[in-house]
Amino acid sequence: MNKFSNYSVLILRTERTHDDLELVVSELKIRGIQVFIFNVQLVAEGGLSFTDFINSYIWEEIDIIDVRYCRGIARNWLSTYKRIFDELQDFLQIQETRGNVITVTPSFATLHWVLYKAGYIKELQEQKISMIPTMIIPPPPDGHSEFDIVDYLNQAGSEGIVLKPAVGSGANKLEFIRKVIDSEYQYQVKSYYLDNHQEKQIVNFIKNYRELNSHFQDYCNQINIPILVQHFEKITSEISMVFVGEIPHCIERTTAPNMGIAHERFGGENILIINPPNKWLTFAQEVYQALPEVAKKTISLRIDMFERLDGKLVLSEIEGASHRTFFPEVLQFCKEHPLAEKRRIEQLDLNKIRALKKYVELLCSFKLS
Repeated sequence: MNKFSNYSVLILRTERTHDDLELVVSELKIRGIQVFIFNVQLVAEGGLSFTDFINSYIWEEIDIIDVRYCRGIARNWLSTYKRIFDELQDFLQIQETRGNVITVTPSFATLHWVLYKAGYIKELQEQKISMIPTMIIPPPPDGHSEFDIVDYLNQAGSEGIVLKPAVGSGANKLEFIRKVIDSEYQYQVKSYYLDNHQEKQIVNFIKNYRELNSHFQDYCNQINIPILVQHFEKITSEISMVFVGEIPHCIERTTAPNMGIAHERFGGENILIINPPNKWLTFAQEVYQALPEVAKKTISLRIDMFERLDGKLVLSEIEGASHRTFFPEVLQFCKEHPLAEKRRIEQLDLNKIRALKKYVELLCSFKLS
């Protein structure tokens, strides 16, 4: 008898779903697991109330909630999703007092840990993890930051610096600032925005250090949460190592011409690396092992890192809230395989998609402590 025959999974999603949703749902159903899917964005945008959401299900029939498909959760965490997930946590705690324990992955504690970059970067810096030099700038209480961005830019050198919100994703509101040699301007600012799900890059030129300071003050006030100020690294590779449980698979990420950022929504590509160099695997494993247990209360976690020109690897960031566990390049094999129409994942070449099968196995049996 299938031990999961009475098992059910509620998948929470937002925005555009990741490419592997259909495959995951199909594999779960093959195992006899009942699957529910709810679009949390309907609550965030006011189309449904939280009570409408709760009343949509018989919660005694739900065993696990998978929130990995909530794209945009980091970008909109403080404005909407934090409130919704706080309400969900309170509701599930009430369910637990009634004897109905529902597992959530990532756990609520993991969501809070991984979504606040300023917190975990400080924590990992204290553990001496090799990472990009980062300053954490708190929001100015009186609208004026004492941080000297011109001095920091001079220290960083000609390659420039990166500004990003401590809570966010998809490169939204990220800025590159560098010096330029020009008769009229001294600095170039590349700003990245996701506006109504449209990606755009804006390039501005700034005349002098006074205007740059003014620009930075405006940026601080607009973000109004801690800001990460990082050196811009000259690199040979940008790497994403995705752990499903403790099984990693590797993506190398490329940058579109003149965009300066390795992200598929800004024209970059993700290249599946079947046999990544041992030093990539070793560094990623070292970072993974150094993470606190709260960060591992999830089925899937992504570690982003850079290989610098000198060959040294440095940590960029951790993603564990709504990242792609399976990039399109991993799934292309499934689509091209003769059995793709049947979606029989267990019959495909598991050397290429073993992480996909592992994800489903963990989702079937994963219980967070």
